[in-house]
Formats: sequence, structure tokens, C-alpha cells
Amino acid sequence: MKLHIQTSGNPENPPLALLHGWGLHGDFWPELVEQLSQHCYCYNIDLPGHGQSPACTWTLTHLSQKLAQLLPPQLLLLGWSLGGIAAQHFALNYPMHIKALVLVASTPRFLQAPDWPHAAKPAAFEQLSKDMHTSFESTVGDFMKLTLLSGERPKVKWTELKRRAFMHEAPNAKALQSGLNILAATDFRFHVERIYAPTLCISGSHDRLTPPQASEFMQQTIPNCDWENIEGAGHAPFMSHPDAFQEVLGAWLAQR
Repeated sequence: MKLHIQTSGNPENPPLALLHGWGLHGDFWPELVEQLSQHCYCYNIDLPGHGQSPACTWTLTHLSQKLAQLLPPQLLLLGWSLGGIAAQHFALNYPMHIKALVLVASTPRFLQAPDWPHAAKPAAFEQLSKDMHTSFESTVGDFMKLTLLSGERPKVKWTELKRRAFMHEAPNAKALQSGLNILAATDFRFHVERIYAPTLCISGSHDRLTPPQASEFMQQTIPNCDWENIEGAGHAPFMSHPDAFQEVLGAWLAQR
């Protein structure tokens, strides 16, 4: 596995790595990276088969192993959506690498279960997986509208969001399916209590994919965890409410 990583900021500042969401890439959130680069040395990572990372079938285990090889120790790690699930796996399996963890619109279990109602519905998820193989661009576009335009409208216009999403070659189908398999199979509800690094969960009150109750659960389960719920935000609070998001994140990181 090879990963494309863009670095920015002063190398003498604390290292911070970013993991994006499904179907997207590291160039999708330039405003956030620019803000973080003022105080951190950022490692902006394209997930396998996304953006400029070469295509491959991948698992969380493969990804965590590679991140442990490529990233420095005592790392600040920020993961959004699927990237948040990957960040949880890394924190659980490589705890000595993690100084602090930020989980944005994340969840320990993506799909609903009888004892886990605050999650995505399996039927809708199965339809997404099916549609992806027949019309990738329209499927990703519909997924983006659901995730990024929920809640109050983001500061970035839809035309710009779409341009960013498809500015690189389309993600590899096998890599996308690997991501969907991870979302479908992962259940960290009974493991996150072993994440001992200081953790911040940031949710959006209008998020329909990873409802704020998932972040509340992690706040109650992870030993050293804070939770901030941004009112009116959807699945991408760093886009819909950038000022509130950066205020919450900046204040928290300053204490680390």
C-alpha cells in the first residue's frame, strides 16, 4: 500500500494528521488544513484509492500499519466520517503513536442495529453500494448532497463542492467498496473504552449519517473525551459552520 501525503506548516510545530471521508480526498478541505497549518505540521492523507493514493483493496489493519510506518510518534490525529473510524482503529492499535484524537462526525458503528438506533439505515446503505457500480459520479454526488448539505447550507457553494470532489481521478471502485465494507462491518462500541488518548468528538446537530448521539456515546465511553455539538451543522461542520468549528477545535488543541 502506498499513500499520498501532502505536508504543510512548520516542521518544528506539533505533527497533526488528517483522514478524510468516503469517496473524497485530502484536497477537499483546504480551509481547515490552512487553519491547522498555522500551528501544526500537517500530514494531509489521501485514503487508499482516493485522490492521489494508488488504487488498492484495503482494510483498517492495512491502513493502520502503513500510518504507523509513515507518521511520527506523539501525533495529533483528526478523522472525519470514515476517516474517524480509521482514526479510532489506529488509536486502539497504536496507542503510543497518539498524543490526542479528534473525531469529526464520527461513530463507533455506522449502521443501525436493534440496540443502536442513532446510525445510518442498512437499506439506504445497501442501495448506495449497489448504485455505486452503475453510476459512480451521480452516486457520489447524491451522497455528498446528503452528507454535506444537511443542516444549514455550507459556506462553500455546491458547484465548488462538486469541483473539489472530482478534481482528481475518480476513486478506484475496489477502494470505494473497501471503504463501504469497513463502514458496514465495523463496530467499536465495545472497544473505544480502551482509547486513552485525550479525545474530542465534534458533531453536527442535523447530521443524518452519524447523529450526535453517537458522539455522546463516545464521550461517555472513552475515558478522557470531550464532546462539542455544533447547532445547525450537518455531516461536515467544518464547512457549514467553519468559525464555530475552528473555535472549538483551536481552543481544545491549545490545551494539548
